[in-house]
Amino acid sequence: MTYPALWGTVGIGLYSYNTEHFTQNMILSALLHSLIPLLFVLIMVKLKKFDSIELPNVKHRSWVVLFSLGCAFVFQQVVAQQFISSESLEVANVKVLERNHGLMVFGQLILVSLLTQWLFNRKEYKISIHILSFTGFVTHFLVSSLVFAQDAVIPQNWINNPILWIGSVGLLVLVGISRYKLKSHKLDELLTGFLMGISIVFINLYAYHEWGWKMFQ
Repeated sequence: MTYPALWGTVGIGLYSYNTEHFTQNMILSALLHSLIPLLFVLIMVKLKKFDSIELPNVKHRSWVVLFSLGCAFVFQQVVAQQFISSESLEVANVKVLERNHGLMVFGQLILVSLLTQWLFNRKEYKISIHILSFTGFVTHFLVSSLVFAQDAVIPQNWINNPILWIGSVGLLVLVGISRYKLKSHKLDELLTGFLMGISIVFINLYAYHEWGWKMFQ
């Protein structure tokens, strides 16, 4: 449930739900964001290039992140083609356009998340990708729903429900405690993951506003 790439696929599913590309996007996301990178790790462990599937070696983590970046880039190109196709049909449904933009922004967030992980790994710093990915997921949909009022994705009554946010915070705390108890991360690595999870959402929105959406004008 706390597998980092899971939240990427969940987000893709939310934006693709009730669209003609839902099944395709879910399958591609499962493959390119989770299964293929995982297969890469398993092969490298089998070949004794990596120590274990837990990737305790930061250098090995950076290799996996680079491979995952390539997979995520392929997925983003597929989504971009869907966006262009919708635009070329002059779709008048505002909610459809919101979802298309939201899907592009979220797909780009996955890329920014992976790039962030790689930069930290290059500095021999083992940032918590479990905390980073979940925090980024929750922050993205909170900001998108409150600031951009994307009711087409998450119903507003869900956003106003305190149980949703209490549950999210509770799950985040549980993930942090479990990673700390398992000695997978130090406290500062968990805190860094949390802070960067929030930060990359705003960095990503700024980057998309400045450069991303202009490609589709």
